[in-house]
Amino acid sequence: MAERAEIIIDFNRYEIGTKIFLLNTREKRELAQLMRFDVVKRESDDAQIPSRLTDPGFLDRPKNAKTRSWEFRANFNRSEGWPPIMWTINGKRFDPDRSDGNVILGEIELWRFRNEGFLFLGRPHPAHVHLGHFQILERNGKPPLLHERGWKDTVALDKGEEVLVMIRFEQFRGRYMLHCHNLEHEDHAMMSCFDVSS
Repeated sequence: MAERAEIIIDFNRYEIGTKIFLLNTREKRELAQLMRFDVVKRESDDAQIPSRLTDPGFLDRPKNAKTRSWEFRANFNRSEGWPPIMWTINGKRFDPDRSDGNVILGEIELWRFRNEGFLFLGRPHPAHVHLGHFQILERNGKPPLLHERGWKDTVALDKGEEVLVMIRFEQFRGRYMLHCHNLEHEDHAMMSCFDVSS
């Protein structure tokens, strides 16, 4: 759900003619098969993976950073028509004319993302921030998962989960967006605008 990763796969141990599937282990149906690799010939490759790819340039956590909370929630609202579910951030549906925060260009902030889902409405919400990368500091009060220890612009939140991130907008002033990266949630107004200014 908008997560990106760079990976290296070594097919050397597989016989020619082998078909290898990349699976989504959260799916139990045909949709579990995301991609197929066909091993069709042998190639030599003397490339080596370095022990460290790059210096990530992580931020130092400030003692007195401003903290914001972004709560992703589904609410019943029969007046909205069908389906009678209203997808919100901080209890509000998207309004392109409303800003839900003012961020100072260059300042580090702490943002808390929380999935307030309940019962069958407890769907995962991948929180995606436009033009802003962040470091995940905590997931449910514990260190981030191994694959979450780099720069991110999206973080997945299961029902009841909370993630604390550190973010800084450095390049551009203007209006930015934050939204759920599930297309049906985004299309039903689970988005928020915030402004970056000096």
